[in-house]
Amino acid sequence: ENAALETLEQVMMQALTTANTDRSAVVAVCLSVSGVNHPSDQQRMLDWICNLFPGNAKFYVENDAVAALASGTMGKLHGCVLIAGTGSIAYGVTEDGKVARAAGAGPVLGDWGRWAYADPSWARIAALVPVVVSAAEDGDKVANTILHDAVQELAESVVAVVRRLTLCGEDGKDQFPLVLVGGVLEGNKKWDISGEVIKCISKVFPGVCPIRPEVEPAIGAALLAWSHLRKESKLQNGS
Repeated sequence: ENAALETLEQVMMQALTTANTDRSAVVAVCLSVSGVNHPSDQQRMLDWICNLFPGNAKFYVENDAVAALASGTMGKLHGCVLIAGTGSIAYGVTEDGKVARAAGAGPVLGDWGRWAYADPSWARIAALVPVVVSAAEDGDKVANTILHDAVQELAESVVAVVRRLTLCGEDGKDQFPLVLVGGVLEGNKKWDISGEVIKCISKVFPGVCPIRPEVEPAIGAALLAWSHLRKESKLQNGS
């Protein structure tokens, strides 16, 4: 944990140096970190970061899925994000702040649809995605089965979140954003995994609006900090 915190501090200080400024100029910080899922996790991170920045800066800690969502919605916390790479998670937020998640349980409990079925070396197994896709494109039945199963599980995780939060409206036909993030969901030649996932979801919720972010999740975290700051300012000003 200490090593991870030291790395975070180094990255933030490097960003300030690149921007030709220092800690005193920081107005708000949003840390969007994998594994931060409970208030106790958030508080531990908040206690740490408060010691790094003097003054009246505001601090926010979120799960990394939240920044991924914000990277597609430009900071607006509403909709669902599907992440599929070395891990997978579907995460949704309503406009009034309710949240739900599916998958993302890790190698022991699940993480369905990700590319690390048995070996804990996630990155190494994830590197096989192009091989599986290539084999499927060449007509390999086993590879096709693997991809179809992954598509089904990823789609079902999104459907579960959307249904839980009623993002689709009471009649199931309202539009909602679905942000797609991760190497598994990048477009391929014949086997478009993200396209197949969207087809499956559209059969249940025709109002799904897929979004491929044009900015990195790090920008999403910055947009979250700005969004939180604006919301607090409006509440303080009574508007």
